[in-house]
Amino acid sequence: METGGNGMNEANYAGVHADLTGKIINLVELKAVCTLHPVFAAQCRTYLRMLDLPVGLVLNFGFPSLKEGIEHVSNPRSTYFRLQNSKTPSSESNINPHRGQ
Repeated sequence: METGGNGMNEANYAGVHADLTGKIINLVELKAVCTLHPVFAAQCRTYLRMLDLPVGLVLNFGFPSLKEGIEHVSNPRSTYFRLQNSKTPSSESNINPHRGQ
């Protein structure tokens, strides 16, 4: 991760300037505006698709309560979700070793 001039962790991957990125699976977009416009979630979703990340958050510090300014954004096209969904119980053995057979 790179640290920007404002002391926050910033990343610039594939031309995407994200405010914060976590350990491979999430992205955080920071805002400080009076209203949470739908374009912010769309922007976050675009970043997720470009970076192939599954989960993002839009955090808006412009509301009196931070709880009001949190929006969860997901990318179902992410490789992470496809890998998680491919792990089905049918691919594992049906024998329970703790059953005392």
